Amino acid sequence: MRRKLSEYKIIDMHCHAFPDKIAFSAANNIGTYYDLPVSGDGTLKTMMEMSGEINVYKYVICSAATKAINVEHANDFIYNTVSAHDNVVGLGTTHADYDNNEKEFERIVQMNLRGIKIHSDFQGFDIDTTKMDTVYRLCEKYRLPVLFHVGDQKSDFSRADKLYSVLQKFPDLIAIAAHMGGYTTKALSEKYFVGTNVYFDCSEWNFFMSADEVADMIRRHGADKVLFGSDYPINSPVNTAKMLVEQTGLTDEELEKIFYSNSAKLFRID
Repeated sequence: MRRKLSEYKIIDMHCHAFPDKIAFSAANNIGTYYDLPVSGDGTLKTMMEMSGEINVYKYVICSAATKAINVEHANDFIYNTVSAHDNVVGLGTTHADYDNNEKEFERIVQMNLRGIKIHSDFQGFDIDTTKMDTVYRLCEKYRLPVLFHVGDQKSDFSRADKLYSVLQKFPDLIAIAAHMGGYTTKALSEKYFVGTNVYFDCSEWNFFMSADEVADMIRRHGADKVLFGSDYPINSPVNTAKMLVEQTGLTDEELEKIFYSNSAKLFRID
């Protein structure tokens, strides 16, 4: 018999949380951009309250600096949030126009942030711009996973073939292609990523794939390379977990990997 949802130990590895004074507007701006309803108000407090039905052991929060001038401030906010909550892990950020990456990556490592988030559509640069070469080299050096937003129909910045080009140039880069490898661009994800060493997170699959399609894709790619993420505040951790358990037919073994063990290993979570 399948375990109850509350019995799974869960790491939600794709969450956004904003400073309280701007959280509501930031969350709603994301919803407006994607023409999607948001599930929360963008605050950490609401995210945790909405997760009450499930056993979220850790939340991995991230933020993508939309301008180079915001990089250090964004990383400070993530670090301060992590420092104040035992159940929160953080990813750092940077920008293609930021010119102090060597020093900032030393700081990111010292702050014990566990990876980097890139959302090039919001940040306004191509994933494969040569201006990001130093960033990818540093991520390889420090073994920091990079969570990429991939496959946005509103621009070509995050197209799957561009991430593929990056990985040809930086083969040791640990890449997580969000939204099953391509938000609304399943065909390109299939072409460039399925069966490779790229990790997927399963956030937002319900907006562009059926439950049967996502289960088939997970099994062809390998459940050991898929991570649970809600993309809060767009989706809540509870609803995302419920859909995965109740609709996909994935086994307890597959779900345990997706919910917990894959992220625990990748982000060094005990």
